Amino acid sequence: MASFSKARKAVTTCFQTQAAAMRRPRWWYVAAIGTQLLPSCVLAQSTCPPGKYQATPAGIPGPVICAPIAHDRDGRVVAPPPRASHWGAIASDRTATHVATSDDLPNKQDAEKAALASCGESGGVACSVAIAYGNGCGALVASARDLVASADATKKFAREAAMHQCSSNSDAHCHVVLVACSDPSSDH
Repeated sequence: MASFSKARKAVTTCFQTQAAAMRRPRWWYVAAIGTQLLPSCVLAQSTCPPGKYQATPAGIPGPVICAPIAHDRDGRVVAPPPRASHWGAIASDRTATHVATSDDLPNKQDAEKAALASCGESGGVACSVAIAYGNGCGALVASARDLVASADATKKFAREAAMHQCSSNSDAHCHVVLVACSDPSSDH
């Protein structure tokens, strides 16, 4: 008899719980489901660990690159640099006899493709992208042994960085092949 009363109490409790659930407004169910789904959506969007941000633009194929969040000397968070809106690239063949550039393109992939196509059209064989740069300039420097490319904010800085990199490779015969900027109107 005691087990019957326990069973009856359990059934009554179950029906009372179901009746209470039926009186809830519809938004309650949406909110309850949303709280279950929200954490998985947030995790799916944030692939970088704490202290880093996603440096690659959304929708770009390939691996996600996470960059550290910058801080100033006082420990305050510094905003990341703006995304590049003007892209350029330098492509050349192995001997740098055929060199081509692209500029003012909306993304890195388009800039690289355009530079490669231009290099091939100018007669270059086995052209490759030496460097791609966004909202800045790139420089290509050649030596007797190697080609070196560098990018920076201005033509001067890009040229200096490429020359320094070339000369640090123990090569005294470095010369600038080409310097170009991603936005031709800001040819600094």
